[in-house]
Amino acid sequence: MIDNGFAPLSSLKDPSHPLHNISWKTLNLKPLRLFDDKLTIGDAIQAINEGNEIVPILKGGALFKIINRTHLCTKIASKNLKATDSAIMEGTRDFTAIEEEGLDLAQLEQLLRRNNIVILRERDPATKAISNLYAATSSHILPVIISKMAQ
Repeated sequence: MIDNGFAPLSSLKDPSHPLHNISWKTLNLKPLRLFDDKLTIGDAIQAINEGNEIVPILKGGALFKIINRTHLCTKIASKNLKATDSAIMEGTRDFTAIEEEGLDLAQLEQLLRRNNIVILRERDPATKAISNLYAATSSHILPVIISKMAQ
């Protein structure tokens, strides 16, 4: 609902949540390497082997599809794909991507209750083009929750 624009991100604001008003940037997530729609299966395999959790595919400057290790293994095994095959047809649109501006950890934690991964979009203020993408999971937030419990 949030990622499709049916509800504003502010609808997840919860002042009573222990992670309220803690910026997602405290997670120190690394930007994802961005790929265009010319990505091949071989390129995707290489990117994942280099440690990229998610391989985001941009088309026309927008996030179009993603590939992760599990998804890629399933597609390769079931379709007998070759390294030179296009990866764009094998990506998935089954992900949640939101604008990162103003996002706090309480909102992110609530999104992660319904999604294994949330992709955060950072845009260039001048051009509004995607400048960075970040992938957040519950394992990124867990240390913050544990430290809050210790306080």
